[in-house]
Amino acid sequence: MTAFEEPEPLRIVAASLRAFDCSYPRYVENPPPLGAILAVREGPCVVFGVVVNVESGPEDPTRPLQPLGEPGQSAADVMRAHPHIRQLLRTRVRVVACGHATDGGPVPLLPPLPPPLLARVEPATPEETRALTAGGRFLPLLLAASECDDAVIGAAIRTARATFGDDGRSFLVEAGKELARLLRAEPARLTTILRMAV
Repeated sequence: MTAFEEPEPLRIVAASLRAFDCSYPRYVENPPPLGAILAVREGPCVVFGVVVNVESGPEDPTRPLQPLGEPGQSAADVMRAHPHIRQLLRTRVRVVACGHATDGGPVPLLPPLPPPLLARVEPATPEETRALTAGGRFLPLLLAASECDDAVIGAAIRTARATFGDDGRSFLVEAGKELARLLRAEPARLTTILRMAV
């Protein structure tokens, strides 16, 4: 499972079939990392996705954050000295859909409908992650998504591999074979992703 802290719920603020944007109600230090596999359990089906971007900044982008703190102070020290700042900031997460589940287990297909707005987003379980990613079945959707660059795909493979335990090596071999099939016309890209996946 993804090891990120969830001090407050991460909720969907915009959604389509292929991607969804999520936000915390304030700034958080430990959002889900690049490549994390998340799940939305509300709506007509469970929707799974991979984190492609994380950003933090002012709630109102037209009013940039003013630098605070004394020379030599760490970010944590500044936050402790100015606790109100946290309420003026937001952490946002961009997720690309990579599968869904209805009555059965996860399948690596786009969901029939977008997940509902304001639905809670949480880490996929290790069991869900293994079912979704076994044999590299989730890779075609990621490769087709314009927001999934090589770093995202490599990070998603690393995330999935961690859930396979002692079988992680076998998973990596299978995912590599699937990538080789999908990227047979792009050997340089294949090599780059494989290097990022280990």
